[in-house]
Amino acid sequence: MHNSLPRFLALACLGLGLALTSVPAPVHAAEECGGDAGERCYDAERLFDPDADPQARAEAFAAARRAADGGDARAQYYVGTLYRLGMDHPAAQVESDPAKARLYLANAAVHGQVPAMAGMAELHLAAGEPLDGMVWTQAFAHYERVDAELREYPASERQPYAASLVARSFAALAATGPVDENHVGGLFAGFIADRDASIRAGILEEVARGPLGMEFRSKPTVQLRMTRPLELRMGQPGAALYIVGVDREGRIAKALTVDSLPDTDFARGLRRALMRVRFDPDPDAEPLRWAGLPLQFDDQTVSLRRDESP
Repeated sequence: MHNSLPRFLALACLGLGLALTSVPAPVHAAEECGGDAGERCYDAERLFDPDADPQARAEAFAAARRAADGGDARAQYYVGTLYRLGMDHPAAQVESDPAKARLYLANAAVHGQVPAMAGMAELHLAAGEPLDGMVWTQAFAHYERVDAELREYPASERQPYAASLVARSFAALAATGPVDENHVGGLFAGFIADRDASIRAGILEEVARGPLGMEFRSKPTVQLRMTRPLELRMGQPGAALYIVGVDREGRIAKALTVDSLPDTDFARGLRRALMRVRFDPDPDAEPLRWAGLPLQFDDQTVSLRRDESP
């Protein structure tokens, strides 16, 4: 059965130059509510704002964790990410706890939070578990495209971070002995068979959850050139997700880090380019319009191709 599924291969690329790709994500409100229960509301802005009042930040984390424990997938992704990155996360909400990170990120991933799959892959690779890491890596590469299709966003043909993750996962797996591609393919096929419906339903739920009552017409720059110092700092493809507050002129007035993959160097390294992104102006909008903005750093060393052959 697994032979009919796409396999993703990392390919070396000879292109020179650096690029940052960005695709708009659903709008986030400052207060998010998972489901109908009021106790499952949490303040995403204060959750990730390192400059917010400490008591307000603690309350925001407690509320997000209640929402996550109540089954809200986005809250599970947020909380799991904070546990994955620990005090290295700019929000510095909690100490790193890989066990708790796995619990929340795995639940988020199988309910449509695609970046949580990458977080799971990074956790397994860091723990010296390359086979599990490879399965989550394949899942991320696959559902990154599915997510873009269901949201009707332009998909990246290169998928630079996914390609780098595939290459690192394969190298880690090969270091343990010969790689049985049929076995890996079978595990991935089993994952798809068990989880595909839930993941797609979760992605569609995120699409429906969308703007939360706020109109947001976003046209960020698709490709930004990077400077040599940033290339040296990051050293490989990576990704970051921010919550951004956009003013009436379309400029980013506030940027909060949600996630950084594979580590926090990428959220820091991409921030200067992030602040150059511009959105549609709207003189009648609220002082700040909130949106999620994912960025990927592409050093043009690897890319993905789909292998549909049996």
